[in-house]
Amino acid sequence: MRFKNKVTQYFVTAFIFPFIILSILSVILFSNTFHDYLTGEQTKKFERLELLTKQMFLNASSPKDLNRYLWYIAEEKVDITFYDQEGDIQYQFSNAVDRSPFTRKSDYLEKKSAVIQDGRKIGSITIGYYDDSYLSPAALNFRNTLALSIALSAILACIIGFLMSHYFSKNISSPVLSLSKNTDLIRSGKYEDLDLPRSNFFEINQLSMDLGYLAKALDLQKKIRTSYAQDISHELRTPITNMQLHLEAMEDGIIDCDKDNIQILLGEIHRLNGLIKDLKQSFDDDASKMNYVESTFEISEMLSQIVDSIGPRFLRNDVQLQFDAPFEMEITTDEDKLRTMVYNLLTNGLKATKGSENAHVKLGITRTSNRLLIHVKDNGIGIKPEDLTKIFDRFYRVDDARNTKDNGYGLGLSIVKNIADLLGIKVLVHSKVNLGTEFILEMDLDHINGLELYKAKEEK
Repeated sequence: MRFKNKVTQYFVTAFIFPFIILSILSVILFSNTFHDYLTGEQTKKFERLELLTKQMFLNASSPKDLNRYLWYIAEEKVDITFYDQEGDIQYQFSNAVDRSPFTRKSDYLEKKSAVIQDGRKIGSITIGYYDDSYLSPAALNFRNTLALSIALSAILACIIGFLMSHYFSKNISSPVLSLSKNTDLIRSGKYEDLDLPRSNFFEINQLSMDLGYLAKALDLQKKIRTSYAQDISHELRTPITNMQLHLEAMEDGIIDCDKDNIQILLGEIHRLNGLIKDLKQSFDDDASKMNYVESTFEISEMLSQIVDSIGPRFLRNDVQLQFDAPFEMEITTDEDKLRTMVYNLLTNGLKATKGSENAHVKLGITRTSNRLLIHVKDNGIGIKPEDLTKIFDRFYRVDDARNTKDNGYGLGLSIVKNIADLLGIKVLVHSKVNLGTEFILEMDLDHINGLELYKAKEEK
């Protein structure tokens, strides 16, 4: 059954049906009350009539006198019989007429009472009448007319009630049907052309708002899924491109196919496997669920390997990659994930500077009394101040030139932030529009082994 018809049915059941019952009970109650009222009035009338006839009997000296007095009761529909002391009939008056077609002969009643004078019985009278004689044509017409009026009023009220229920059910069902149509649009993947209804009912308005919120959420998820493939390629392209450039350089004889270059290629393959494993985990809001593999390694050596791996890509785009690691230091953390962070920062630096004059990106390390700092600094287009707090949000893209060419900030910096949270590394960023950007990975002493053993390379 349709919602509108169901609402109408409920309204009729809850309102019209009880109203009909109430109307019937009102008619019955009125009829009984009216009947009781007329019966009471008739009783009072016959009590007065009895008193009057007794006075006539006492004052009349002959039947002629009784006949003369009876004009007082000529309009009454009764039979009156006067008896003397011995019980003989002295006079009869008959005027009880049955005017109702439904009156039975058994409804004829007689009331006999003694006539007392000076304490002794001098005769008696009998008053006979039909029990429904009080239902005069006027009284019957009044009762029937009033009952008919109540019945017609009830029927009219039912019709009006039905029309109102139809109107109200339509007002209730229309926004519900509209919501159903919008749900079909959402199910078919159309999230932007919704015509969500407004209603006087709070619950329907709330449902409409919830449906609009759901549509926006699904639309966002759709856009995320659409950009997901691009962001995956953003991450996977770096090691693949590095391997491609190294292999092309080997083929052209630019670099030798020696052990060191083969190790670089194997390292890229290893990093590619790690990226594939971590891509799915990067979508998990709980960064702690990412695998953590701790190892101890020398930081400057690892950064040097990254420079050797990604260097051909910078050369191909005419961007200078500078590397400054003035000391050696062993640290303990997840080496693969730290590599991924540095790769992503260097890739973003390359995007920010590509196509610019005197383009360069600098990778270096410094230290303070209790911190090890990894710097990735470029002289590219920079980031607007209002975007700095959003660049680490998943899939957020800065509205600038590096978007239109290379997909801009997206999954790359989100992975950097997730890994930083996992490894306990603080990510700092400083940027000025058209001057450049510097990312700093700040590592606490808790992540550093043998800090006192470092020595400057210049002293070697």
